[in-house]
Amino acid sequence: FTGDIDLNDAEIRLDGLQQMPWASPFSHNEESARPGYYAVHLKRYAVQAEMTATERAAMFRFTFPYGQEASLLLDLDYAIQEQTTLECGAELPDRHTLRAYRRSYWWAYDQRAFIEARFSRPVVESTVIRDTVSVKGQKVARNKILLRFGDMNNEPLLVRVGLSAVDTEGAARNLTAEMPHFDFERVRRAAKEKWQTELSRIEVKTSGLPADTIFYTALYHTALAPMVFSDVDGRRRGMDMKIHQGRKDEPDFTVFSLWDTFRALHPLVSLTRPQENAAYVRSLLRKAAEGGIVPKWECAANYT
Repeated sequence: FTGDIDLNDAEIRLDGLQQMPWASPFSHNEESARPGYYAVHLKRYAVQAEMTATERAAMFRFTFPYGQEASLLLDLDYAIQEQTTLECGAELPDRHTLRAYRRSYWWAYDQRAFIEARFSRPVVESTVIRDTVSVKGQKVARNKILLRFGDMNNEPLLVRVGLSAVDTEGAARNLTAEMPHFDFERVRRAAKEKWQTELSRIEVKTSGLPADTIFYTALYHTALAPMVFSDVDGRRRGMDMKIHQGRKDEPDFTVFSLWDTFRALHPLVSLTRPQENAAYVRSLLRKAAEGGIVPKWECAANYT
């Protein structure tokens, strides 16, 4: 779902233009990245932004300057590359919860993403902008939401986000199943341990830095995709765009860049993760049955 939903911490005046007046500069010297964790200091707002994740959920931790009111901007129509928003929307069912969805078009012709976000502090004020903009002669929905949380009293604002390609109910179930609490460090430790297990599949002897760093970074990259695409209850979106009930114990997958990965990735995975590689094959066979042909580059249940 890269590029589909952008969560920024900012306090701004909203307008209907596709621009980012809220963007903040940052320095690579104030960045930290490791498997299962990312952090960056946003200079414009003096905010420390951190994030960690499970398979179907993410947690954000925003630390605001003392005395500064906390606010978040959810920009549903922001997109990287040339993606076009087909449809998007959001609602606040209560002061601790936000639900949103987005359909977009580009590499995947009909990419669908649903989220449920839960906040550690109640929303005290929300501002929504809904309008349309002309994109190549067509009216496209726009949606931005500014959420205010007031003074955090020197405590961080935590946000848990569940993700689904099925519906918002699936996103909520994924979040409840994988991240039922706001313990950021607990999620971070679990992610670290899972990646440690993954990267320990191959042990190499080198002369030290930077050779071992280069090798394990490359090995880390081999485990980023294909990625889990089905919900914890086994539901998944098929290549026919219908919702199918699959097995809970075998997830479906997406992002099969087969015209690239057949050379090295899948031969490697057949050796290091044979059971998972077999699950990839079964996932592709399901996609072929639903869509009519085996995809050469599947993305979010789309032929590309």
